[in-house]
Amino acid sequence: MLHFSGTNYLGIDRNKAFQSLVFEGFERYGLHYGGSRFSKLCPEIYEAAEDLLCQLSGAEAALIVSSGTVAGWMATKILNADRKVYSQKNTHPALLQTGIATTLSKEAFQKFDFRASTLLCNSVDPLYCQESNFDFIHNLDSSNELVIDYSHGLGITGKNGSGIFNTLKKQTAAGLTVTASLGKVYGIPGGIILSSWETIKKIKALTIFGGSAPAPPAYLFAFVKGQSIYHSSRLKLRNNIRYFQEGIASTAWFKHLNNYPVFYTKRNDLANKLLNHRILISAFHYPTEQDELICRIIINSNHSTEEIGQLLNLLIEKQE
Repeated sequence: MLHFSGTNYLGIDRNKAFQSLVFEGFERYGLHYGGSRFSKLCPEIYEAAEDLLCQLSGAEAALIVSSGTVAGWMATKILNADRKVYSQKNTHPALLQTGIATTLSKEAFQKFDFRASTLLCNSVDPLYCQESNFDFIHNLDSSNELVIDYSHGLGITGKNGSGIFNTLKKQTAAGLTVTASLGKVYGIPGGIILSSWETIKKIKALTIFGGSAPAPPAYLFAFVKGQSIYHSSRLKLRNNIRYFQEGIASTAWFKHLNNYPVFYTKRNDLANKLLNHRILISAFHYPTEQDELICRIIINSNHSTEEIGQLLNLLIEKQE
């Protein structure tokens, strides 16, 4: 079957060169590091990877943890204390685990008085292909904290996948924290928190950080050594996106963002019709079985021109 689903945007899970680096990392560090980051036995590759992520994103400090969900929980645990907390509609569940946020519409987010508040939102909505409007950050001051989930953007948006941290930090006096899964783009089973030194220091003081095992070091070794692999995969992804965008130009089924690999459609029947031709696209209820079905086509770096062409031919045929 052909797969046009999932979040493996750069195709890292099937990249032979990256796999070789992971195997080299296994030889060096073993399959897993089960100790605390505070242990004297903790491999230095964690700090090397964090330094690299700071360089790529423009953040002052970075902290690698075991998953994007854990990253979101840790950041909101620290920044929600003694503050009013507001979340934008459809904010990623990773930032909402504390359950104390008041949800506002995207329109209300642009007008609300957020003094002495923590704000939670996405950088990009990968479900319905919507970019967040950050115009409101110009009205924030140093009494505010802004926490953004960037799981579906870090590594593929911005110059060389650098993302939005540096750009947004220049536009606001508020504290800025960005959390993300490293699995969706970078192919690493872990999560990242980008923020100020002060915030990262507070998160490191959490008992759950010192008492939990981090991401496997072999993957971080591959991350540090494999930047050229990510670069070439990003170029391939953009070419694939461009080819698919040009191919669906005559249809009116899809909503998408420029240079972004996700294509949303309200044609929920499309999933079963394509499945009859052994093509699997993303179609499931999210975030629970009680929520609406979300149907999308997702392009990644591993797709060949022939495979995308096969999908396009079927889409044009179904249109007729």
